[in-house]
Amino acid sequence: MGVRITTYQRYSTVTDYRNNEVNFFNLLNTSDLKFIQIKFFVSLKTSTLTKRYHYNFKQKHLYEIVKDLYENKGFGYGRISDYLISEGFRTVRSNKPILPNSVYSIYKKGKVREQRLNQKYSIFYHKIRVYLVE
Repeated sequence: MGVRITTYQRYSTVTDYRNNEVNFFNLLNTSDLKFIQIKFFVSLKTSTLTKRYHYNFKQKHLYEIVKDLYENKGFGYGRISDYLISEGFRTVRSNKPILPNSVYSIYKKGKVREQRLNQKYSIFYHKIRVYLVE
């Protein structure tokens, strides 16, 4: 059984405090030691706790078409609108022709949604406490 050597770094705002490192390897060699208890808090921020599939299939498909035409083919909102109307696409809720302002809204809100769902967050461990019981 290998023993991992770890050090616990304590931070202080006091600049004169120099003795701030504890070596647990020396503490583990004590024969009277019964167990070590470690308590800590984890702060986690995530976007996976919200509804990830808010769009239905038709909305997602329409956004992917608009995104492809705008970003890859360089179409403007008016030209995308003309293309969607000629292909028979209608708005999802009111079944009206997709006008340029609707194309802009589909693209803008879809990008915001993509950024929100794909955002990466850091995990923070804090208030680390180590208790040695002899």
